[in-house]
Amino acid sequence: MRHGRAIALTLGALISVGTATADAATRYQFKFTGRGFGHGVGMSQYGAQGAALAGMKAESIIGMYFPGTTLQKLPTTTVRVLLGTSITSRSMTASGQWTLTNRLGQAKTMPSGAITASVIDGTTMVFKDATGKIVFRAGGMVLAKPVGASILVLGTKRYRGAFRLTPASNRFSVINVVDLEKYLPGVVPLEMPASWAPQALRAQVIAARSYAMATKRTGEFDMYADERSQMYGGVNAEDSRTNAAVATSAGLVATYGGRVATTFFSSTSGGVTESAQNVFGNAVPYLVSISDEQYDAISPRHIWGKYDQKVLKDSQISAALGLPRPVLSMRVVSRSPAGRALKVRVVQTDGTVSYFTGSTFRWKFGLSSTWFYQSRSIVS
Repeated sequence: MRHGRAIALTLGALISVGTATADAATRYQFKFTGRGFGHGVGMSQYGAQGAALAGMKAESIIGMYFPGTTLQKLPTTTVRVLLGTSITSRSMTASGQWTLTNRLGQAKTMPSGAITASVIDGTTMVFKDATGKIVFRAGGMVLAKPVGASILVLGTKRYRGAFRLTPASNRFSVINVVDLEKYLPGVVPLEMPASWAPQALRAQVIAARSYAMATKRTGEFDMYADERSQMYGGVNAEDSRTNAAVATSAGLVATYGGRVATTFFSSTSGGVTESAQNVFGNAVPYLVSISDEQYDAISPRHIWGKYDQKVLKDSQISAALGLPRPVLSMRVVSRSPAGRALKVRVVQTDGTVSYFTGSTFRWKFGLSSTWFYQSRSIVS
């Protein structure tokens, strides 16, 4: 989330390279340099770490990155996390006692050891023990629920809460129905290193909790277990340090105008965060560009090193952009006030001019952010 206006303006005047009158036989390569990692909206995670190391509390970090928001405490709530779809067969067990319940409320306590779930006859769930014996059968949805402190196991991953298994066309989906405060311990260490400062971890917890509540889907489940929502690994992902961060910030969310704020975050701002309007197309009062140069500077991607820089041939660029001829020159013709590329002008060897968004360049070429510059050199 990201960075430096004076540098952006100075370098922006230097990035135009080549003209359409150059010798078409000359071949070029383009070097991309830049700043930051991620979309740049909201909280820079490295910035949060830098601020925490400087003595800032989590509440202040959230206030800095999401200006105008206030913190409120949510009541206990349950979330539904989609763990998998179109599953043909999957092993299930628990660390202790657990039950399977059909849609009529009829329940059975499961024997020790793993059982295998699958679907027959289109929508009939069957569960078999290690010998292949059917130990439970049900038409339609089945709820797998731990007893007491037991933890359910799906394949090799452990999860708190219950599983809702829904069959369709000889396959089934699994949804983890879990308390929000037991979901977050499986999220935070996958989104931020558990070794980071406690106040940075607490800020990440508040951002993750707020984001989860603000972006809940409608329908059969609330969120995905991957980057489409937030990374979620269940008990396997938990760490005592991030568990403590969840516990010490229990229920806290950022709100704006009485609603939970959509608290975007990404790795590294590069020094100035980006507004939501320039990334997602909609202006949001608390997702505006702010300077965090003094905090984000601790990131190894604050300014790109060799790992993030790219050198691409003219033909590679044209192929990725779907252009018929090698690229002769390119220039960022529009930047956001924060410095990120909004529109790029590309000239082919025959003089044809095309325009692309900075986001297109980022994704087509695997750039770390849209805050990039390019220089051209002749291929010898």
